[in-house]
Amino acid sequence: MMEKPNILTVTQLNRQVKSYLENELGIVYVEGELSNLSKPTSGHFYFTLKDHSAQIRCVYFKNRHLSTLTNKLGDGQHIVAKGRLSLYEARGDYQLIVEEITEAGLGALYQRFEELKNKLAAEGLFDTTRKRPIPVMPRVVGVITSTTGAAIRDILSTLARRFPLAKVLIYPSEVQGAGAAQQLIKALQHANKEKRCEVLLLARGGGSIEDLWAFNDEQLARHIAKSTIPVVSGVGHETDFTIADFVADYRAETPTAAATAVTPDCNDLFKLLNHSISRMHDAMQRFLQKYQVRLHHLTDKISSPQKAIASYWQTADYLERQLIAQMVAIMKQRTHQLHLCMNRLHAQNPKTQIRQTRILLEKITLQLIQLMQNKMNQLKYQLRTQLSTLHAVSPLATLDRGYAIAKKENKVLFSSQQVALGDSIEVVLAKGNLTCEITHINE
Repeated sequence: MMEKPNILTVTQLNRQVKSYLENELGIVYVEGELSNLSKPTSGHFYFTLKDHSAQIRCVYFKNRHLSTLTNKLGDGQHIVAKGRLSLYEARGDYQLIVEEITEAGLGALYQRFEELKNKLAAEGLFDTTRKRPIPVMPRVVGVITSTTGAAIRDILSTLARRFPLAKVLIYPSEVQGAGAAQQLIKALQHANKEKRCEVLLLARGGGSIEDLWAFNDEQLARHIAKSTIPVVSGVGHETDFTIADFVADYRAETPTAAATAVTPDCNDLFKLLNHSISRMHDAMQRFLQKYQVRLHHLTDKISSPQKAIASYWQTADYLERQLIAQMVAIMKQRTHQLHLCMNRLHAQNPKTQIRQTRILLEKITLQLIQLMQNKMNQLKYQLRTQLSTLHAVSPLATLDRGYAIAKKENKVLFSSQQVALGDSIEVVLAKGNLTCEITHINE
């Protein structure tokens, strides 16, 4: 018997796809051209990121607008967007929730950084198992940095304050520029060749990603990994990360923190305590790193209030646009109805009706006149026809041919016996009448 398929609702399907996109794929960097930029009153940005053959919708919530580049965004701009993939459940739209925006040039550097980081991580250069322990009380500390920067002053002052018994060897090198990476490699090789130091500090002050780029050199990373002397990196500020930080035996947030990490306190008791803390720190670090990935994975699966709020923000913007569209449609409908009512009102206006009635009356009058004229012409024609017929049978027509009518006392005479000698009769001619006396009668 076949199993009944697991049927999902649209909401359940979209929710599962959204969870997969947000929790499984993690942070991504996407480079492309910005287009269709929209800035609603909510303060969030909506735009499309595209290249020559594809595009993706993006949303950039206002609580992430930390970069100065945000105020300069515009259509056609080439950018790199950092964020997480998601799905807008209401419409089923696949989109990128942007957390940070940088210019495309910086994006190329970040991409090179990530590619090298993934490559070296796959080779095991970042594994904690290969990292060497930092000596608790180093007698000789080597420092690889620029002799003119603020980093060397901070390191020397920190070492002198914390552990003045340690001898400091400085291996000068440029820390910025095209040839800085090669100088750092030479200084590292020199220190390993002399073997005078128990620990090496690789340090410089903070700066942009371009300023710190020498510490992202692949060859420098490989020489750090091959170093026989433990290497402590202290590059930039707390938020700055370089390839040298990942491959070094210990990563400190700043040059001062690096000097602090390799030196104990002058007090013997604190020396012993620091040694115990270092051992415990190494054990905890291995334990934490082992479960850190798992913890992050489980944490990402937990829907944070921020994600929920972000979803409601987007829903609010979508409903706002829908409301505006409905209001515009209703206003157009009401305007059309108003025009219809005004037309009907205008048609019912007495002045309009009187004017239309006058026009109709004039039209009927013209039709009546035309009908009367036609009727009169018809009657005239009939009269002429009848007159012609009547004239054809009229006695007057006979008179016109030379005949006459004899009357006595207004009675037509048909026989000579109707008169006597001496009678007076009237003779009607075609033109005029005659009064005659009877003097002779012929039978």
